[in-house]
Amino acid sequence: MYVPSTGPIMSSPYMTQEPGAIPSFAQPVMSQPYFLQEPTSKTAVPAAFQDPGVPVPLPTALAAAPQGVPAVNGIRTARPSNFATPAVIDDGTAAVFLQQYFSLVKSHCETRLVNKKSAMRELNGKLFPLIVEAFHRHDRDGDGVLNKQEAYILFTLFVSDRLGFSDAARAMIYQQTGDSEKAADRVAQYSKFKEMYDKRAFQAFASDEDGYMQLHEVLSTLSLHTDKHMALFKAFGLQEADDETEESYYADHYA
Repeated sequence: MYVPSTGPIMSSPYMTQEPGAIPSFAQPVMSQPYFLQEPTSKTAVPAAFQDPGVPVPLPTALAAAPQGVPAVNGIRTARPSNFATPAVIDDGTAAVFLQQYFSLVKSHCETRLVNKKSAMRELNGKLFPLIVEAFHRHDRDGDGVLNKQEAYILFTLFVSDRLGFSDAARAMIYQQTGDSEKAADRVAQYSKFKEMYDKRAFQAFASDEDGYMQLHEVLSTLSLHTDKHMALFKAFGLQEADDETEESYYADHYA
């Protein structure tokens, strides 16, 4: 149960207004999202808070994708990527950090791993600051927790294909199963019934009974292969019990 903080717990850099950030969270009350309850209001929602499930055009400028990097400390040899990297999206929300998050996850899963435990530790170490920054972008009142609406906005960005959710999920499934057809089928099934899966997954994402999320809970949920991360992807229909799993560096720290 959420107990209100006596004051902000963030360090000063997180309190600085980011370029393009929404100056205040005092926006018109949002209609309830489909995976919370049926909409009861037609109040206009600011563009930055709209459900990214609605197609949003990407910037036209695309940077050329790197064609592979050499092994680092003998840990990995990257495979060439067939996808161009989209231009950075910084709209004042967590988008820019989640875009980097999915790019790192996809790159990790497309890599031939010699030491999986070491590689997972390295990946989660890189994801850690991105998750922290994404959290603080949506903690609008600076109280160190996300309320239900703030958690919902972060979740809708997380499941947005414009930031790379489906591509990263497909790569994760392929790495775990070694079956590209199975990976494609699961993502296609999720996309077909996205509304149903998102409703179920949001309950796993914000699992506290009052819907509040503290930083350690978000870290545990979005760090790869923790119990909470696997529960989230099972709720999406993207993870099955017999899939190969890797021990997470953060599993014991944020459980």
